[in-house]
Amino acid sequence: MRSLAVCLFILFVLSASAQRKVDSPIAENSIISQLSFYSQKNDLKSLNQLFPKYIEQLQTLKVKEEYEKVISSFLKIRQLPFYKNISDSLQAVTMMTYGIVLAANQQYNESLDVYEEINQKYGSVLKRDIPLQARLYTEISFNHSSMGNQKKDITSVEKAIDLMESNFDKIKLMDYIAAYNNLFYYYGEYEDNLGIKTTFQKFNTFYKAQFIKPSNTPEYYYAKRVYRKMQVNVAIVNEDLVLANKIVQQIKNEIQLSPPNEKLADINYYLSCITLLCDYYNYYSDNHNEGVRLGKMYLAEAIKYEDPFSMVLAHSKLANQYREMKEYKQAIYHVNASLQAFEFPPTSMSKFGLETMKAMNLSSLAMHDSAIAIMEMNINTLIEIQLGKKIPLLEVDEQKLLDLNNNRYVNIFISSALIYNDAFKKTRQQSFIQKSEKLTKLASVLFNEFYRKGAFTPTLNNLHKKIVESYFFIALEKYKNDPAYIIKMISTIEANSSIHLAKEFEQKLLQSNTPIGMLKIDLDVLQQQKEFWVSEQVKNGKQKNYADKLKSIETQLNALNKKIQTLKKGFVELTLNDYSIANVMQLLPKDEAILKYYVTYNHVYKAYITHDNIKIAFLGEKLPIEQQVSQFVNTLKKPNKQIGSSSKELYQLLLKNVSSKNLTIIPDNFLNYLPFESLQNPYSNDYFVAQTNITYNASIALWYLHNKQTQTNSSVKLATFAPVYENTIYNNTQFPSLPYAKTEATSIVNLFDGRAFIGQHATKNNFLIQNKSYSVLHCSMHSVLYDNDFNQSYLLFANAQPMYFNELYTKAIPAEMVVLSACNTGAGKLVEGEGIMSLSRAFTYAGVKSTVVSLWQVPDKETSEIMLLFYEELKKGLSKHVALANAKQHFIKANPLKRHPYFWSGFILIGNNNHIVEATPWMMYSIFTIGILLVSIVVFFNRKKNN
Repeated sequence: MRSLAVCLFILFVLSASAQRKVDSPIAENSIISQLSFYSQKNDLKSLNQLFPKYIEQLQTLKVKEEYEKVISSFLKIRQLPFYKNISDSLQAVTMMTYGIVLAANQQYNESLDVYEEINQKYGSVLKRDIPLQARLYTEISFNHSSMGNQKKDITSVEKAIDLMESNFDKIKLMDYIAAYNNLFYYYGEYEDNLGIKTTFQKFNTFYKAQFIKPSNTPEYYYAKRVYRKMQVNVAIVNEDLVLANKIVQQIKNEIQLSPPNEKLADINYYLSCITLLCDYYNYYSDNHNEGVRLGKMYLAEAIKYEDPFSMVLAHSKLANQYREMKEYKQAIYHVNASLQAFEFPPTSMSKFGLETMKAMNLSSLAMHDSAIAIMEMNINTLIEIQLGKKIPLLEVDEQKLLDLNNNRYVNIFISSALIYNDAFKKTRQQSFIQKSEKLTKLASVLFNEFYRKGAFTPTLNNLHKKIVESYFFIALEKYKNDPAYIIKMISTIEANSSIHLAKEFEQKLLQSNTPIGMLKIDLDVLQQQKEFWVSEQVKNGKQKNYADKLKSIETQLNALNKKIQTLKKGFVELTLNDYSIANVMQLLPKDEAILKYYVTYNHVYKAYITHDNIKIAFLGEKLPIEQQVSQFVNTLKKPNKQIGSSSKELYQLLLKNVSSKNLTIIPDNFLNYLPFESLQNPYSNDYFVAQTNITYNASIALWYLHNKQTQTNSSVKLATFAPVYENTIYNNTQFPSLPYAKTEATSIVNLFDGRAFIGQHATKNNFLIQNKSYSVLHCSMHSVLYDNDFNQSYLLFANAQPMYFNELYTKAIPAEMVVLSACNTGAGKLVEGEGIMSLSRAFTYAGVKSTVVSLWQVPDKETSEIMLLFYEELKKGLSKHVALANAKQHFIKANPLKRHPYFWSGFILIGNNNHIVEATPWMMYSIFTIGILLVSIVVFFNRKKNN
């Protein structure tokens, strides 16, 4: 959830720029004279005793926002002869004050240079003065955040917190609270929900240990504000809007009880909490009417408390809601009101963002000239500020703008590119598409710089979709017949795509197949020890000191991490280190292809990747395709309904010019729900399953990991799990028996001489204990899916024992394949940018190479029949995707009355498609003999024809 504590900082900075205080007298000259006097007398003791008073004066001026006086005074005193006789400790503190003032004066780069000088010149001081060192890291993170560098702000503040928690007896509580406040805000900016929750849990421990009783201290009031805001944010992350509103109202009520010197800060935090609620409706809800109502309430509160920057934010929230509602004129009204509510400095990121929003709305109203005029002024100003001189956009080196790796800057650049694209569609003016191409590349470079390679957040996904949209538009307009450009474009897009699942799978591969597994266990144990002792230190405060213990653990952690990184270099075949689209193409067999779909805000595209080439195509507008797919999938789930012409229409739309015999489909967005096997070729009337062997995958990166490993055991170790449900009730739900499940499990085991866990033996505990002993795990059981709460979904083992999907995320299961012969195991909630939150995904996360799942509920009898056919085909040594395709065709042939795709198309293979057993020599001989026979027949008939 987007946290807006930074707005309070921006307000502070903007106020500093817009409302300078009247100069106040300073006794600076008298102190400098005294310092010079002591220096001339060589009285170094008195010199260093007096110098802190000079520092106090600088800090007083800083509080009064007389920044220019501080800057000029420091630069002056640093040149005086006696300054070299000031102790290093005092020099470091003075420079720190100077750096903080530069930042307050929005001279962030200059401030960072000062902090770097402190690091280089006063390293020994920092080692002794832990509070100063921690404060330095906190201020560095603050500068990076203020400049919009989301890559570095979290790293720096985490260093500060680690340092403080390892030296808790030496720190200042205000610094510790500030560091956690900043960290929480940074995670909010990045929409890292796990980071938000983890940070709150740690701060909660500290808050309840240190401030269990109210006190009339600045530390108490500051900690309370931070804690309350964290509570609101976590409630929103958990989508508990009732609780979030309750806490916000509580914060408002407590303002009346605030001491006079704390009231303004309490009001600011109250208003920032309303911002969080507005953001929920801006970014995570389609309830725009509620978003508008809340935005108007926020505006009224901002006016009531006479807070100009909150007025800016309230108008911007309303503008965003009206844009989503396509009420562009109303959106422009609120953008203008937002721009007029505050006197923005020329370098304000907020101003750039608002101007971009205005340009986007003008573009949507087809007022392209006005939109471009605003946008070009924005871009040119940004470039000039960052590079220190005017440079034409087309001549800008993207690498020199890397410090702008912030989602707001990425949005400004890519939104500007889309504005150019819209103008190009109307005018066909080549300069527009040239500038769009440059801005798209710039946005892509910055996106790659700040994306931390975790799961996609809504903001990451939205930005990525915009970048993909612009890249495809440019490619289809300019480079449709340029294979080199298209390969480069797809490489860039995929480098920015979420590889979260692939990275987790990589970790599980390393854990299960290398010595790294044992080291990771040791690492986890050490990390748990560190968290325990940090918690104990925070609870006990300065009464106990665990610094030595924590430093020892930290040393061990660093050594272990280095060892793991070194070991990883020796297992390139198990990692993504050499992942690239060029290597993917090299790995693709000649008879295999990857079909990757891209769904953007308004359009759908595809990329068809073969060993030799990549072809791209525009498929159409998103909304009508989504509606057609949704209607078709709903029809598939009803066996008494004819599928009609939609199957052939979707084939023409989605599979046109797809000719490969073996195909991996990587769907996007709503296409994840479509079994492509069920689409009919309009010329032959055959289902797609009859002409192509299909595998699905979550990403190209994951496909690469799946296919780098090709070795297969000659004999498979298989286990089946089939509980018996007799009057089974769990969570107020009664589960019917599965009469064919036992037969299914037993028959499959007999095929492969495996082991069957039937009835009371099909327990969750047996599954967890035995899964590492078998390469194939077959589960014939019930599953329960909660679309809106993935964590509550589960497989139900014997004795009504649930295994929740999220439990699998903590496991390492090194299986070649898991077959989930249960209903809805491939279904789940769609999370854009990541895919379906299904049981299949959970098993992939655990390290399973492939899964067979169902997209909807299929009757027990038909499920068992298809499963048995599938394993019979696998027994022949066929690849998984070929075996599943054959099983479906055999089922259709044997059951002509069940030709409807409802009965068979919902079963899909996800992941690695290698065979699980090698074909035996007699099989190979038979295939060879049949091949010779077929060739002979063809030759015979050709000769006969010629005669």
